[in-house]
Amino acid sequence: MDNQTIDQVNTTIASALRRNVEANARFIETSKTAPQSALLKTNSNKGQTRTKIDNAKDTVERVTQKARFSEFDLQVSKVDDRLLMPLVSPNESDDPVLAFDQAVARFDRAIIPLENELRQVNLLRRARRQRIVFMLIGITISIIILVVIMFNSAESQRQVAISLTANAESTRVAIQSTQNQQATATQRASQVASAYNPVTYNAGWLPITSSFSGVEMVLVPAGCFMMGSTNSTIEQPIHEQCFTEPFWIDRTEVTNVEYQRFIDAGGYTNAAYWTDEGWQWRTENNIITPDNTTGFTGPNQPRVGISWYEAIAYTNWRSERDAASIQLPSEPEWEYAARGPDSLNYPWGNDFAANNLVYSANSNRQTAEVGSRPSGTSWVDALDMSGNVWEWTRSVYDETSFLYPYIANDIREDMRSSERRVIRSGSWRFVQDYTLSSFRFSRFINSRLNTIGFRCVRPASA
Repeated sequence: MDNQTIDQVNTTIASALRRNVEANARFIETSKTAPQSALLKTNSNKGQTRTKIDNAKDTVERVTQKARFSEFDLQVSKVDDRLLMPLVSPNESDDPVLAFDQAVARFDRAIIPLENELRQVNLLRRARRQRIVFMLIGITISIIILVVIMFNSAESQRQVAISLTANAESTRVAIQSTQNQQATATQRASQVASAYNPVTYNAGWLPITSSFSGVEMVLVPAGCFMMGSTNSTIEQPIHEQCFTEPFWIDRTEVTNVEYQRFIDAGGYTNAAYWTDEGWQWRTENNIITPDNTTGFTGPNQPRVGISWYEAIAYTNWRSERDAASIQLPSEPEWEYAARGPDSLNYPWGNDFAANNLVYSANSNRQTAEVGSRPSGTSWVDALDMSGNVWEWTRSVYDETSFLYPYIANDIREDMRSSERRVIRSGSWRFVQDYTLSSFRFSRFINSRLNTIGFRCVRPASA
């Protein structure tokens, strides 16, 4: 509603009120000359009549206020027609009370439509406010969606940038890794070349460690040592064993975490990794995992609870993975890596030292993590060559057919044989006498004990 319309409504209402006041004054003058009975009747209804007039005024005032602030147009002509009617017409009944009753009734009839119209106006105004609110909500949601889209676009660009950076970094790392591998290969070749020179005493060799597919191995140089001892008849005669070519040996026993890679790669489901006898044994006994013992399955504890068949299957899998000939060590290889050209009684020297190994007196009746006794390292930096767990070798144990001196080509290293195999090192469960580097022990190849683990060897040229 514009200002001109509001002024017109206000003028109309003011004029109506003025005429009503004048009509009321004329009514009062008329009542002075009315018959006594009429006056009495008027007086008796005075309160009621006055209340009606006051209510009418209040209604007019309410209509005025609502019309003044309304945002919608009223039909001003109808307002004018209804409010300009005087309360008392000159032609009304001579009865002043009746005249006022009729006038008030007409006024009520005039006000009711106006109130209805105002209600409609309020409804329209409420609807308009709702439309405005909904429109604002819609605009807000649209802005939020736009911001989200912009943010996602920026985030996508950021992710693309990160991805490009990561790819660039991966490429750089791959190049660096290749360069490192080339450098490592070159360095390793140089180290291996030096290892072909026979070493005549332990201190004459500087230990060399290298990693193959995450497994640390130490280089054992060419040289000779005196194999066996006078401690037992099965370790006699003492005789010389020589190696014209160096070889690598695992720095520690194979751990649970490393053996798990073999399992995850299908080690127990691929017959190609097993000997014929080993696969038959596995299937007949439904062997699908190692024999686990509580307290022996920590990731860096040595893998125990495996038979010789399982150890062989692991070496074949690792050979395929590393594209090299991986085997269990032979008895001479194992003993040479432990004793060296000095032919020591223990990996660290000739005297027993309890702190250098894990054995029955200090093991707490379980294995320790590999490499837990660094003071017991051997001359080539191999760890746990004495104690912790016995270690499978590829050599057959036969006190009748395969005695000392050890002869490698007399089929005592035949992988098809189902005879007992030699184990070396001693273990957490055995006493000091069993931990000598020359000590020979054996187990059936299907034994799965928590005292036996293994380590591997590979040619230096591979």
